[in-house]
Amino acid sequence: MAKAYSISRLSSFKQCRLQYKFRYIDKLPSEVESIEAFMGSRVHEALQYFYDLVKLGTVKPREWLEQKYEELWQNKAHDSLKVVKKERSVEHYRRLGLKCLVDYYQSYHPFDQATVVKTEEFIEFPVRSGGQEVKFCGVLDRLDWNDRDNVFEIHDYKTSGSLPSQEAADGDPQLGLYHLAIKTRWPEAEEVRLIWHYLAFNKQIGSRRSAGQLDALQDDIIRRVQEVESCAEFSPTRGTLCEWCAYQPICPEWKHPPAAAELPANDDLNDPGAELRRKKIGQAPER
Repeated sequence: MAKAYSISRLSSFKQCRLQYKFRYIDKLPSEVESIEAFMGSRVHEALQYFYDLVKLGTVKPREWLEQKYEELWQNKAHDSLKVVKKERSVEHYRRLGLKCLVDYYQSYHPFDQATVVKTEEFIEFPVRSGGQEVKFCGVLDRLDWNDRDNVFEIHDYKTSGSLPSQEAADGDPQLGLYHLAIKTRWPEAEEVRLIWHYLAFNKQIGSRRSAGQLDALQDDIIRRVQEVESCAEFSPTRGTLCEWCAYQPICPEWKHPPAAAELPANDDLNDPGAELRRKKIGQAPER
């Protein structure tokens, strides 16, 4: 059993089992980072710095937030940023992240809607079903206490270019799991407000989970973990997200099969995708 699961870990397995193996079992490093992930990280960091000050009673001007984002971008930019959408540039994403923050600031100023409890908080908590228990972990972007409504609020920032429906938000497992985490820490917190901020659209989507929904979620998570634990074959799955995968350069789905046949004997025996490529071109592995 893994030390701790996360929703991103389970999502990786569902998306592509070979990617899961490379990342979580083989723990292969990758120097490639998508520009979307880089931009999202900088936006999250800027908001963390900002809300850490709000928590202490200081609301910095919008220009401060913009400057913090620009500093983070400049200090952490590197040459291995991958831009998949060729019609866009690194500069396009820098400006998009800045716009996300400006729109957000204007929408929520003076930031007195609730009391900030935590920002970027790492959490560990149990998921239980049918006598089974799995340790889960995650990171809360922000946890607030709404004194007017006497309810905790879990806030999650999204910088993606797609906007989900209310139905999709109501079925999203991530913040439902974080609701479980809050109940573990504060058992009296029967009701928790779940809030996604889709920053590229300047739109907020809210949701809640009933006790029955949380039980059903735990059932589903335990089933998915058992599927991972029992997996014996980590085959690749080709899909629309492959271009963003950090392991695409070593994936057998993205290596030209004839190229393997032209290699000297045994030249690719240590390649993670070599055996699968041989099967595709009818070459048996040497023993």
